[in-house]
Amino acid sequence: MPEATATRPRILFVEDEVTVRDHLARKLSDEYVVDTADNGNEALLAVIRAKPALVVSDIVMPDMDGVELLKTLRDSPGTRAIPVLLISGRAADEYRIEGFDKGADGFLAKPYTERELRALIGSMLRAAKLRADTAGREARDRAEQSALTERVTLFEKMTGGFYTLDRQWRLTYVNQHALEFFGTPQADLVGSNFWELYPETRGSLLEAQFRRAVQEPCSVWFEMLALPVNRWIEVHANPTTRGLAVNFRDLHERKAREIQLLAELTREARNPQLAPERLQQLIEDLQRTLLPER
Repeated sequence: MPEATATRPRILFVEDEVTVRDHLARKLSDEYVVDTADNGNEALLAVIRAKPALVVSDIVMPDMDGVELLKTLRDSPGTRAIPVLLISGRAADEYRIEGFDKGADGFLAKPYTERELRALIGSMLRAAKLRADTAGREARDRAEQSALTERVTLFEKMTGGFYTLDRQWRLTYVNQHALEFFGTPQADLVGSNFWELYPETRGSLLEAQFRRAVQEPCSVWFEMLALPVNRWIEVHANPTTRGLAVNFRDLHERKAREIQLLAELTREARNPQLAPERLQQLIEDLQRTLLPER
């Protein structure tokens, strides 16, 4: 079968009057890839071979008529969304009404002109594309929302603080641990520029490491004193396609103990009477403070 393209959609024309079918198929082939069938059974085989963008079907046909074809298409998930245009000049009103009840997208009465047929096919294809585009956007939105919800759930379960920055250094997400650490409402953080929120970080180790992570790009790890709250934290920053993901944990108690031990070790080391056992004890205390956290 000829392949449909973006500029020439595939349509299936189902008509038992050979002269009418062949004539219109030739006429429409300048704009569409046209498959033909002379009854509902052959139409189903054609759909199986190549799924059309639209089906144009006469109602009154031998074997399987147009309404039965319509019902069959609507009963299958793979063909349910194919637009169907029913055509007839001999079908009783109840058949036409049944066609609409079963989900026909349009009806054209015989006799009709080629211009009418083209206009209706074009209108139905545009409407189908609009529905498909809308459904696609809605499906993508649902998938993105689901993924976002899943990520947020995971972020909130993290034991440390977590936040994300876009490439303009705006905060795009802040988890609850980070909000509690900085003591700032989320509404005051998300959407704000990080450097404007915390101008004291300009020229600091944090700025240098964040910019390095984005520019190289690479993951960075460092310890720093968080000036807004005056507490020591350990920071891990990882570049993403949208900016930077940062997680941190409070290590203030450990850092305070480390500083205390270093000061004590320095002071004791100056004591000429310091016992080697005491020096060894201080060194071991310092190691126990440092190593478990690395």
